[in-house]
Formats: sequence, structure tokens, C-alpha cells
Amino acid sequence: MTVWVVLGHRLKPRNKMTRALARRLHHFAFKPHDRVMVCGGNACGGACTHSEAYVMRAYLVHARGIPPDRILLENRSMTTVQNLVRMARVCRAHRITRVTVITSDWHMPRVRAIWRTLRPSGVAARFSASRDTAKSWRAREERRKLRAWRRGGW
Repeated sequence: MTVWVVLGHRLKPRNKMTRALARRLHHFAFKPHDRVMVCGGNACGGACTHSEAYVMRAYLVHARGIPPDRILLENRSMTTVQNLVRMARVCRAHRITRVTVITSDWHMPRVRAIWRTLRPSGVAARFSASRDTAKSWRAREERRKLRAWRRGGW
């Protein structure tokens, strides 16, 4: 059994997914015995009525045909650090010891650096990056955040 963990991405107003988030949700090949965990709270604020996890779950059920009982929600995290900390808690609660974390290619270096720093006990992770043609400002912002994390976080 594979447990796929899809990290969220800030929603557009009225609960609309970004292209980056849609690519993450299509990056894995779901098999009937697999599980999916979707991670992300409502970072959009008042312009959104649902969490990223809720919107991802609805998409996976309706667009990809994944049974709702195969999807776990982590819908409280607001940052990448919180995504990984809370994801590890959900894994331990469900006795999940191995996961494959999915995020965008421009986000992956920071995700790996944070994971190595956190080292959540009892959960081993592999990483898989979805291709996303990030704007140059997005790549610069991620490099800035990674440097800040390496200097001691934020």
C-alpha cells in the first residue's frame, strides 16, 4: 500500500484551485489499496469558505474517482512546516509508517530541508515533485524561504 501525501497550495478566491495544486493532484497513480492524505488549511482567508484539504478531497473524489474512505484530511495547517508536522501526527494516529510526499518542483527543496530538520519519529518519507512552470518570482521566493529556514527558520 502506498500512502500519497499531497501538500496544499493557497486557493484562489471562491475555493478555486491553482494550476500548481491541480498538477500535484494528478502527479500520482492511485491504486485501489492506496490511501491519499491531503494537507492544507484555509490560507485564502475570507475569500474562501473551505480548506485546501477539503477542496482537494472533493476534486479527487469527483474528478479522479478516488473513494472518499481512501482519503485522509489534514485541514488545519497554514504553512509548509505545519503541513509536515501535522501530517506526521495523522500518520502516527493511523499507524502509517511510510509516505510519498508530493509537492511542486519549485517547492521541493524547502520541503526536504524542513523534513530533514524535523525528523518526525515513526514516519519515513519519499518525495516526488510535480512539474510546474513556476514564474521566476516564485522560484526566487522559494530560494529566499529556504535560506531563511537554513538560518534558523521563521
